[in-house]
Amino acid sequence: MQDWRHKLQTAEDVKGLTEAEARAIYRQRYIIEPGYSMIPDNRIRALMVDSGVNHGPKAATKLLQKAVAVEADGVFGAKTLEAILNGDAEAIYLKT
Repeated sequence: MQDWRHKLQTAEDVKGLTEAEARAIYRQRYIIEPGYSMIPDNRIRALMVDSGVNHGPKAATKLLQKAVAVEADGVFGAKTLEAILNGDAEAIYLKT
């Protein structure tokens, strides 16, 4: 929340977090910023969001990159997206 609101947060601030703001934070931090919104397959996209929340987007992206056999640098870019688009979604999902 501190990064999102650009100021220190208290326990009361956290208690006052609305569902709408929490959803906005998750959407921005775990879907849009890492590039997962570009993943056309719903299951792979959901897996990446879940993995990003639990391990951080960079680590999650590295797992995906290893599954699609591109350089695992943790940056979701054109090569990673191309590998997903040209790959077998089921196989990618199971490898990730």
